[in-house]
This record gives sequence, C-alpha cells and structure tokens, in this order.
Amino acid sequence: MLERRLNSIRRGRDSFRSRPSDRRNWASARISRGRSPGIRVTRATPCALFFLFRRRRCLNSHIVYRPPGYRDPAAAAAPTVPSPPPRRQPLPPSFRHPDKPLEEKPTSKPVLQKPPGYRDPAAAAAPTVPRPPPRRQPLPPSFRHPDKPLPRHRRPRRSYCCRICCWASAVALVAAALFAVATALAYLWFQPHLPSFRLAYLNATHLRVAARPDGTFLDMVTHVGILATNPNGRLVLEYGDGEARMAVGDDDGDVGVGTAAIAGFEQGRRNRTVVRFSAAVKGVAVDEVAGARIRAGFRSKEVRFLVEVRTRLGVGVGGTNTGKVPIRVGCGPVTLKQGVSGGTLPKCRFYFLRWINLR
Repeated sequence: MLERRLNSIRRGRDSFRSRPSDRRNWASARISRGRSPGIRVTRATPCALFFLFRRRRCLNSHIVYRPPGYRDPAAAAAPTVPSPPPRRQPLPPSFRHPDKPLEEKPTSKPVLQKPPGYRDPAAAAAPTVPRPPPRRQPLPPSFRHPDKPLPRHRRPRRSYCCRICCWASAVALVAAALFAVATALAYLWFQPHLPSFRLAYLNATHLRVAARPDGTFLDMVTHVGILATNPNGRLVLEYGDGEARMAVGDDDGDVGVGTAAIAGFEQGRRNRTVVRFSAAVKGVAVDEVAGARIRAGFRSKEVRFLVEVRTRLGVGVGGTNTGKVPIRVGCGPVTLKQGVSGGTLPKCRFYFLRWINLR
C-alpha cells in the first residue's frame, strides 16, 4: 500500500513537471485528499511542495505508519497534565438577548455553605433584634382571579365610647335641627305675642304710724288691681297660682306693707282681665324718721308704692296645654295720687324666668 502511494506521487510529479500552475493544483489536490486511518504523513507533503516549487528532490521524505491505538513511549514517560477547559468567549452584541445582562466575573472566593443550625460565635455576643415579617406584596393584575376582589387592609377598631359620643352628637344635632324647624313653623302659624300688664288702680284706705317707747310701728291696708292683656288670636294663656307683694318707697329703703295670694286663671284669645287683690299689714317696725315721712306722704298723697307679682305662665293650643314657666311682673313706683285719680297708669315690667326682662 505504501509503495502504491509513493508511485502515484512520483508519477504525478513527472507528469506535471513542465507547468508550475499544474504542479500547484496537483499538490493541493494531493494534500486535500483524505487519508486512511493509521497512516501519518510526517514530511512527505512539505518536501513534495518544496520539490515542486524549487525543482529539487526531497531525499529525506519518508512515511511512518502508526497503527490504531499507538502511543509514543517518549510522550508516555512524561506526566500528562490535563489542560484546563477552553474559556467560553462572550457572544457578540448581535447574538445576545437584549434584556439579559452580561455575566460578571467572580471577584471573590466562593462562600462556604454553613450547615443548618450554625451560629457565628462573634455574632452570638450581640443581642439579636427580631425583624418584622416581610410584608406580602400584592400580585400583579395578570395573576389575580377575575372574580376575586383585591385584599383590603383591616382598620383598627374604634372604641365604643368614641362611637357612642359620635352617635349622641349626631342625634342631638338632628333633634336641634328638627326643633328649630318646628319652632319656626309654629311661629309663622300662630304669630305669638307677649302679654302686657298695667296697673288698673291703687288705693290705700288705712294708714297709721304709732310712736311707742320701744319704737315706731306702721299699720296699712291697700287695694290693687292689675290689667292683664292677651293680644294673641290663636293662643290661650294660663296663669298659675301666684303671690303679690306691696312696698312703700323711701329714701332709706323700701318698706314692705303686706302680701296677698292670687288664684290662677285662664285668659282667652284677645282678652283683657283685671286681677284684684288686697294687702294688709299691722305692727311693722320702721325707723322713726321714715315713719314720719310716710305719714306726711300719705296726707299729701305723694307716698310711692311698689307692686310685684310672681306667678307661672303657660300656653294652650286646641285643648293642649304646654308646660308653665315662672314669670315676674313689677309695677311702680306709683304715687297714691296717680292711683286714685283714675288716669292712665304706667305699664308694668315683664320678666321671663323671673330675671330676663322682656318688657
């Protein structure tokens, strides 16, 4: 077989010796032609090329036959060091994925895996503060169930006292609003007016000032009439039982000259009623100088009288009566001459709840 290949090489060399281009094509054809397994051409091909181009004979060319599985004894004596695997070259930018970053080179040594339950002695000395559990992140819309609503955060429960206060305030506001609306409608419908009071007459029938060794004493009898007027056309006024007090005005102070009880009564719509009562007093101790002034004033009819009535007033609508509130009526000072003359006497003052002056 070897002789056959050598003869073919020699015949080709002699046939293409005249044309250099044919020699180059013949050499390339011989080199690119496949070899059979077990045959290794060591120096024939380079010597043949050198001979073809330089027209010299390759004398040292020879072919060594290597059987399958042959090992060189010189190479076997030297220890074989396994070569490292070839390093993977990075792909060019055109072959990389646009969203995948480049692999970074490891800059530090690989971290050893610690066994389960391992505790670092250096970290055991420092107190460990437990971390709160990680908050669960909501899933994106594409992963949620279409019929399942989003999870809601639970709000802390408010105290029952706060709820009770809020509800009580709301109920009070609603009640106040309803009461204001009802009052406004009632005022527009009934158009209420306050009652008026005036002295109808005043007379003192008896006056005695007695000077005794133990002091000065006063006796007096008076008769009074008060005119009460109801100007309302749809409201009925109801007066409760009251009390009237009489006093004589003096520069050193008022002197009480008796009290009288007043019975309650009902006053109809647009009605005028005269309330009459009498007050008597006997043996009231007074100052000697004040007693002398009262006596002189009674004789000249310039003595001044004060009248005060305290009672309770209510309103009736269609057979329904409201609650009664305390009132106070004050008249005077009025002289005796004005009371017995029969002329128009001054109006009295009207106090709601006995201290709010309405008139």
